[in-house]
Amino acid sequence: MIHCPLCRVRFRLPLGFKGRTIGCPGCWKVLDVTNLTNEKPPAWRKILLATLLSWLDSWRRPPDPARSAGFIETRQWAWDYNPSPLREVYELALEFAEKRYEEMRNLSETLDKKLDDVARTSLAIGVLIATAARVLGADSSLGRSSLLIPAVIVFAVSVLVAVLSRSPTASGTPLEIRGLLKVIDDDKELTRSQTQAVLASSYHVAVVATSSIDKWKARQLWRATFFLLVGIALLIAVLVTGRLSARDSSEKQAPEKRNQTETDATPETRSRKSVAPSR
Repeated sequence: MIHCPLCRVRFRLPLGFKGRTIGCPGCWKVLDVTNLTNEKPPAWRKILLATLLSWLDSWRRPPDPARSAGFIETRQWAWDYNPSPLREVYELALEFAEKRYEEMRNLSETLDKKLDDVARTSLAIGVLIATAARVLGADSSLGRSSLLIPAVIVFAVSVLVAVLSRSPTASGTPLEIRGLLKVIDDDKELTRSQTQAVLASSYHVAVVATSSIDKWKARQLWRATFFLLVGIALLIAVLVTGRLSARDSSEKQAPEKRNQTETDATPETRSRKSVAPSR
């Protein structure tokens, strides 16, 4: 794995590569492979810190396809793709590519709707329990529970993850109209079937980029749903512990009330005996 020091793009060397220099697919600069591969590997602390920062960054922003080695290779393949002339089957390939791209877009819209549902559910439950604790006061079992604040925080994290997942994403799109016209003008002998093949290759690039973003949205949906379930579990624990504490307090107060009643009844009985006439 080669890490370009200029554009920070990672890419693999071709199979059987034995040269000294290679062009970076990200910035197209010529890199000396021997200097890059013989560098001293970073310390484990730096690797751990970089992994942690990358993991945290994946929570708040979608992946950038332009920095992915797989996407760069796919885009380069689309640029270098030269379809064969007089092949009518390219029309079927274009239809399949269009359907595949529409499926990925529909999947992205479905994930967005599910993320919205999770955000609304978490927000409604969090606001409801916070309002109930505010109305009932700190003397109630809900207000005295130590799990109330963690439950509200977990619901807030679920809402935050779902909202961040709805931020604008940078995904690859099919070939622009201007680019298609340039391809047609540059190649005077370009046939209809070859044009369809070029469009199909462009759709393939868009499918690869959209697929990476859909995977990120699916991961975010799993995270938001996980925090929602944890918040519901904490809420159930708050209700159960509140009922148990209320039962224990009532059981403790019952003997005290009984003793207090007996204590109040003893002087009254003595006064009745003293007032009664003697025979």
